Amino acid sequence: MSALPTLVVGGGPAGSVTALLLARAGRPVVLIDRRSFPRAKPCGECANPGTVEHLRTLDLAELVELQRPGRLEGWELRGPRGRTWRVRFPDDVRTWTVDRTSFDHALLEAAAVAGADVRTGVTFEGLASLDEAGGRARVRAGGSTSSVRFGRLVGADGLHSRVRAELHLDAVGATRKAGVALHVRGVDRPPGWGALDLDRDLTIGLSPLDPEGDRWTLVVVTRGGVRPPTGARQAIVAATRRLPGVATATAASDVLGCGPFDRPVERPWRPGAVLVGDAAGYFDPVTGQGIGRAIGSARLAADALLAGGGPRDLAVYARRLRAARRGGVRVQRLIDAALRRPALLARLLPALHRSGALSDLVAVTGDHLPPGALADPARWLAWTREAIIRSGSSSTPPAHNPCAP
Repeated sequence: MSALPTLVVGGGPAGSVTALLLARAGRPVVLIDRRSFPRAKPCGECANPGTVEHLRTLDLAELVELQRPGRLEGWELRGPRGRTWRVRFPDDVRTWTVDRTSFDHALLEAAAVAGADVRTGVTFEGLASLDEAGGRARVRAGGSTSSVRFGRLVGADGLHSRVRAELHLDAVGATRKAGVALHVRGVDRPPGWGALDLDRDLTIGLSPLDPEGDRWTLVVVTRGGVRPPTGARQAIVAATRRLPGVATATAASDVLGCGPFDRPVERPWRPGAVLVGDAAGYFDPVTGQGIGRAIGSARLAADALLAGGGPRDLAVYARRLRAARRGGVRVQRLIDAALRRPALLARLLPALHRSGALSDLVAVTGDHLPPGALADPARWLAWTREAIIRSGSSSTPPAHNPCAP
């Protein structure tokens, strides 16, 4: 690789982890972000089991532990007809909920400690040149514009990536979703359980941000032509109609909007440049896999860059990224298709619950089990056997009390 630094655009988890890994390997790296940190970020703020494992492998788990993240015992799923099912994680599985304001800042600082040259308040304006040997970027800071030479360029600037647009790698998405996120207090629910309300027009997520359940993340995602709630009160009212224990909630942050979702790419690289995180292609992860996927892509990209970062290395990165995401995206699209058919979903959820398949589905979407586990014949036989046993003992399983311990 060239002696020139790698330029990473974007200081979220994908950009910070890419910069951290390059810096740990002794490579020069400059990371820029137009925002000053700490900064808020619209997100469901779930670090699922796969994400926690990434953090442990990178020796970053202790850094997150110091922030006292929320700890999820499992998820409460509420179907279109109001019935509720709880899915508990195995005892050896850990899932956190993290405040992205402090979480992202901690990862960015870790990259700086590792040796990355971190510059916030610097905006990527565009490319002056780019080829296999590197290039030059136009950046703006403090009202003045300058250029930065780089050996490789990493686009980690999110859903609406300017780097991706400059590289002409955008593709056309099929779905149109948007959402809002905010923090709330005064939620009267068990702090160890996240809640997910699944319906055709709105998907509502609620998860605790600390072990005591003092603060919670509330996310409302809409689809099609349905307009998302525009303010805190509207978002809380929408959640109150669906989720018990939210009527007493009050806003504890500004409302942040995000979308439209579904931002595919033609491919995640050009000679001299690579995309990571949401910039490398995004399909609404209602399953809470966003942070883990961002970090996973960063690890794969860092491997490619450390191998030389040439076209062959980046093509290998693209194949590995596609393979890592393929199963998860298929599962997400199946879930999305079911959400568009409430009558089907209302019948599907009880069947999945009776068979035990719902627990495995949650484990797959939490990156604790590989997507291929859902196609395992032995697992299907176990689900069928369990469904027969459960249906024989109770033809109408009672819904769980959402506020029960």
